[in-house]
Amino acid sequence: MSAPRRALAVVAALIVCASPLAAQPSKSAALGVELVSVLEQRQLQNIAAKDPDRPGFFVAASHVPGSQLLVVSARSNAPDYIDYVLSASRYDEAYSSLNFASSPDGKLFVQDMGCDGLAAAPGETGAVDIVYQDVKKMTVFNGDWKKQDLSEQQYKETFEAVDAGYARALSLLLLEAKRPAGQ
Repeated sequence: MSAPRRALAVVAALIVCASPLAAQPSKSAALGVELVSVLEQRQLQNIAAKDPDRPGFFVAASHVPGSQLLVVSARSNAPDYIDYVLSASRYDEAYSSLNFASSPDGKLFVQDMGCDGLAAAPGETGAVDIVYQDVKKMTVFNGDWKKQDLSEQQYKETFEAVDAGYARALSLLLLEAKRPAGQ
């Protein structure tokens, strides 16, 4: 490769690395990693908790080791049932119920590929995160807002809002995961 072409390639790489999307901070990154660590320490695949600030809403996660963290935040169609399974620490039932039998309004479902929180664009691992809002609106956080019929600003705003909601869900799940057994 000639010197001018190498220089052009270096400049192009710097522009990509300096992309505002690549540098956009994630509120959920450290929380996702911490939750997975606690789940692994406690040998849990699933965890769930009540959302104390949103009546009828619960959060739940299912960890697929080495692959992904699936998190749902939703209003339950059967909140008494979810309260019951939570009191029995039957987190797998809570996760299934919230994932498949909950209200679509306000529902957030996150496929956190790499178990490392959301990223606006693929990082070193190349993992792409996928989010569903209200069941019907899907956003793929791969850095390509154009293919999703969004402006760059809309993509950034969507990422910030979803990341904040995801970070909140992870925080609630961490509190539950760290709670001593039997309490």
